[in-house]
Amino acid sequence: MAITRNEANRLYSAWRYASAAWQLALHAPGNDGDDLPEELERQLCDAEHSALLAFLRHPASNLAELSRKLQVFRDSGACHISESSEITAALAKDAHQLAFRAPEERRHRLATAA
Repeated sequence: MAITRNEANRLYSAWRYASAAWQLALHAPGNDGDDLPEELERQLCDAEHSALLAFLRHPASNLAELSRKLQVFRDSGACHISESSEITAALAKDAHQLAFRAPEERRHRLATAA
């Protein structure tokens, strides 16, 4: 499967949607932030967690995507999930690939522009 910038945006949007669905259910009129029924809570939690992992595992194709992934990792509390070591390694890999790919891409662009 080819990875595109649109895929990163799709995954980010899917995570935001799943997170919002959980918050909407939790704070729906009549619930007022009380605990949700166990089955609903599990479904919403699983959906949000799966979407978060899919987004964070997806390779960043540029620095803006990496920056967004780092912000989500920090702000979502993903640093406390059981997969945090795996996600940290993926973020480090993204940074490494972007750092060392950039000079090669600049050389390629200069060569093709001439």
